[in-house]
Amino acid sequence: MSKNTLFNYFSRSPAAASNGASNTSGSSSSATPSKRQSSKQNSATPKRTPKSVNKSAKKDTVSNSSKKTTEKRKPKKLEESFEDDQNDEVMPVKKRPRLALEELSDIEDDSGDEYVPDKKLLNKSDIESESEESPASSSESEDSPEPSDDSFIDDGSDEDVSPVKKKRGKSSKSVETNGKANSSILNKSAADKPTKEATKCIIDHDNWPHLKYEFLKPDKIKDANKKSPSDPNYNPRTLYVPEDFKQKLTPGVRQWWELKSQYFDCILFFKVGKFYEMYHMDAVTTAKELNLLYMRGEFAHVGFPETAYGRFSAILVEKGYKVARIEQTETPDMMAERCKTLKKTTKFDKVVRREICRITSKGTRTFGIIDGETKDAEHFFLIAISEKEITNSTSLYGVCFIDTSIGLFHLGQFEDDCHCSRLRTLCAHFPPVQVLTERNKLTMRTKKVIDTMLSNAVKETLMPDTEFWTSSKTLLTLAEGDYFKNNDVVTYPEKLKIFLGSDSDLQLSANDKCELGIRSLGAVIWYLKRCKMDFHLLSRGRFDIFKPVDVECTDISNQDNLNTKHMILDAITLKNLHILENSTGSNVGTLLNKLNHCSTPFGKRLLHQWLCNPLTTISSIVARQNAISSLIVVPDLMQEIRSELANLPDLERLFSRIYSQSTNGVEADHAETRAIYFEEKVYSKRKIVDFITILKGFRTSVKVMEILQKANLAEGTESNLLTTICNYSNSSTPGEFPYLTELLDNFEVTVLIFFIFNQLLTLLLPT
Repeated sequence: MSKNTLFNYFSRSPAAASNGASNTSGSSSSATPSKRQSSKQNSATPKRTPKSVNKSAKKDTVSNSSKKTTEKRKPKKLEESFEDDQNDEVMPVKKRPRLALEELSDIEDDSGDEYVPDKKLLNKSDIESESEESPASSSESEDSPEPSDDSFIDDGSDEDVSPVKKKRGKSSKSVETNGKANSSILNKSAADKPTKEATKCIIDHDNWPHLKYEFLKPDKIKDANKKSPSDPNYNPRTLYVPEDFKQKLTPGVRQWWELKSQYFDCILFFKVGKFYEMYHMDAVTTAKELNLLYMRGEFAHVGFPETAYGRFSAILVEKGYKVARIEQTETPDMMAERCKTLKKTTKFDKVVRREICRITSKGTRTFGIIDGETKDAEHFFLIAISEKEITNSTSLYGVCFIDTSIGLFHLGQFEDDCHCSRLRTLCAHFPPVQVLTERNKLTMRTKKVIDTMLSNAVKETLMPDTEFWTSSKTLLTLAEGDYFKNNDVVTYPEKLKIFLGSDSDLQLSANDKCELGIRSLGAVIWYLKRCKMDFHLLSRGRFDIFKPVDVECTDISNQDNLNTKHMILDAITLKNLHILENSTGSNVGTLLNKLNHCSTPFGKRLLHQWLCNPLTTISSIVARQNAISSLIVVPDLMQEIRSELANLPDLERLFSRIYSQSTNGVEADHAETRAIYFEEKVYSKRKIVDFITILKGFRTSVKVMEILQKANLAEGTESNLLTTICNYSNSSTPGEFPYLTELLDNFEVTVLIFFIFNQLLTLLLPT
């Protein structure tokens, strides 16, 4: 077989090491014929030798070969290597693969002529492929004349060597050992290849383009009004982006920077097609917190599908971030039609419109259709606190707090001592997850209470008047808005009227004793308005008056009513007695943990409030004890009721969720009405499921009450508490439970008709 083959050419070492290789190959080739001749002679006259002699001979040959290889691979001294570097002599790095290939090629019968390729016969594609090598690979080939490990994988040497071994059954042991060494190198190079490719994909997180922008550097950053952080009126929620910088951007990127300049404190979930994408500093934060991989490109860029919004946004919000959901409110066709109506269009007009539909923070979670549900039963309160110092030891506080997932506003104003006892008790009974305060208006003792008791809460300071509204601006906003309008007539909720003054027909001034409470309401309204969720919460008109626990209730005529006198358990007492939390901050071993066997989420929240406000009226305590005693004696009935209650959803939150999706709960010009969702069918199905779920929940409630009515548990008891809770208003013994059967029947018929109509449309219009 001729040695002048392409395989032998490509398997040999480069020209820099060809001289040394030719010498070794020449010596080995000259020795090979003599061995073959001697083997033929020995085969003609065989000689018998003892086995021990053969074994010793084999050991000697192996030891001698190992000595030769070790002598060849002795490292040079430092002086010699330094001289070689000065003489520009390039030494081969890896000799084992080259020697193995040469010895395998020497087994073949050939003329010994080395193949010299003709440049004219080289393919043009080969030349182009060599010229397209990366700078890293070209530098490696220049530095080391020996082929890299990857070359052994790519040239197919494994496939070419193995047939030779099969043909040559009688091969020398040195060839076999070299073949094993060669295969080990091949395996090693194959194992190292993914590592090399992975290291090439490592991203330098300290060299993103947005880190080099001048307007984002800490010493040069400014808000939208060009005020630096040292300015007392600096607004950290906005960012100044130079106009000349925006002129150089593409329309889509400019759109992102304009939204980022208005909502600099939020992580923008920017809708692009079916995906939410994050860029620059938002991408860095999201990739770190959500373990997402960066997309290819020069700038930081991550994304995920639309259906994963609820899961990823919940993780970020739980960690204290604010998430702004930006939706496309135009299709490309709608954009083209809009551009036709413009007299003069620029390149920045030729991009689909995008608007912020919702900003979600720890205190503004509603658990809507896109957000997903929650299994937590506790409240998530957003609270606004305003203060007016009366003396050095007393202050007047105005508070407004709300759980946005339920939609009940609590308004209050009270005077407090130097220890802020009432404020501490409020924070213990209604622990907020987010606090809004007025900038530079709180005393040091109030700041200390907020920092110590609410260390895990998100804290934000609002600008006076512009963000933390005055009482007159708050009432003017309520009057001009469509929150409480009915036939163009503003009708305030009854509980809210207590805080309004009576000196004006329009009721645009607050009561003197409730001005700070209205100011706190204004701060909450401003924040909800910024989060695009003010209308569906205010339009429900659910307000309640907050009074400190130590303020005696004036209406205690009905002793069985739950709104009677309560024991004062301040924050220190609740902590020392381990009622809600133990010393480590968990609920293990607490009274709440021992007594909390409630089957429904709203029952767990009610039990929390009962433990914070124990009854002090004897008749009310006895009424509860009698009701519990009547239920304990029928364990089978209680087991049946508990199984029914366990299937109840969180009716309070589910009702608020359904209302926010109705026409009464969304403004006509809200961005949500124009948003384009690619999973619209999924969301529509969820809406129907939610509506059916709440109907089943109310039906289950009616069933439980009817079971209790048939059991006649109220007979023979001294308290009429069970009768009041379970009986209808038109029963022989009137109660307070509403009659819902007819209303539920009408709703179920409506849902059935809608379902049939939807199925008919699906059959007629399958697309």
